[in-house]
Amino acid sequence: MIIIEDGTIVVGANSYITTQNYRDYWSTLGIDTTDEVDAAIEGRLINAFITNNIQYRGLLKGKKVDPMQPGLFPRTGLVDEDGNSLSASVIPSNILYWQSEAAFILKTQDIFPTIERDGRVKRVKTAIFQAVETETEYTDKGALEQPVFRKLDAFMRPFLNSSRIAWVDG
Repeated sequence: MIIIEDGTIVVGANSYITTQNYRDYWSTLGIDTTDEVDAAIEGRLINAFITNNIQYRGLLKGKKVDPMQPGLFPRTGLVDEDGNSLSASVIPSNILYWQSEAAFILKTQDIFPTIERDGRVKRVKTAIFQAVETETEYTDKGALEQPVFRKLDAFMRPFLNSSRIAWVDG
């Protein structure tokens, strides 16, 4: 069952949006979601909520309004892209968009996949200078490939503490 966090610190909240919010978002963008079952959308919304908590915990500006709240939002000390202070009782629209986009992506792929390294170690070089430095080279099968979701990152960018994050690029 989906429980909506609306900025009032809802106990047990597991989503920022309803299935109807999800459908309205995509309808506004000209994408028909009538073939999607509400229960499936709810599952993906909950998955997106959990993924947001895992992926961005410790990387955001401000702090949670209540340390016991289930989601990363609402937060105190946030400003929007234009520098306007955001109320601590409001879930920013970017977060609602992020969840809609993430739930849509989750129809076909994992946003935060487990990466398996199946290549063999080809060579390990160790150099000792002022500190020990080790370089490991893998065969081609060892290359790590994780999807990058630039639109999701763009929705989160205004809230990221830039001094603590290096993986979101321009």
